[in-house]
Amino acid sequence: SLTLQESVELAKANNKTLQKAREEVGIYRQEYNNVRGNLLPQISLSGGYQYSHTRLPDSALPSLPSLTDMLDNTATSTDSLISGYIDNGFAAFVPSKKSGEYSMAGTVSLSQVIFMGGKLINGINIAGKLYHLQENKYWLEEQNLIFDTIDLYYKTKLAGEVAEIQQEALSFANLYYQQVQDMYCLLYTS
Repeated sequence: SLTLQESVELAKANNKTLQKAREEVGIYRQEYNNVRGNLLPQISLSGGYQYSHTRLPDSALPSLPSLTDMLDNTATSTDSLISGYIDNGFAAFVPSKKSGEYSMAGTVSLSQVIFMGGKLINGINIAGKLYHLQENKYWLEEQNLIFDTIDLYYKTKLAGEVAEIQQEALSFANLYYQQVQDMYCLLYTS
């Protein structure tokens, strides 16, 4: 059979109402911490990455005439150099058959509450009081559960003892009945 302490521990471990109250204490504690966290500087980070890969068909690419190819034999090396630069400059405006573009962006922001007219402090006080009220509610639920468990434990013990007494009374009544039966048989059979 279970001891009283084991009964109380089992009741505390398996009672759904008490478990729910324990979870609510955790929720209110987290809410209190969240509100207090507003006093600290808030840091926000965000970032993005983009990759674009383009593959153009040959028909989409225009053919550019090359100034270097148009030069005749009388062109000087300076003429060839200038025509090469112009060819490369125009080629930069024409997309290539394959291209890949990467872009990345990131932002970091920091904000700090300086003055809110007491709203933040009042919010912290309210969240703290709600948290402590929830702790007290949990404690009351636990005490009610312990009381009910102790009450039921002793009622069960008492019911067991009453059952033993009733069993003894039944045995005594059966014995008495047997004696009366034996006496009745002796009186009327002799």
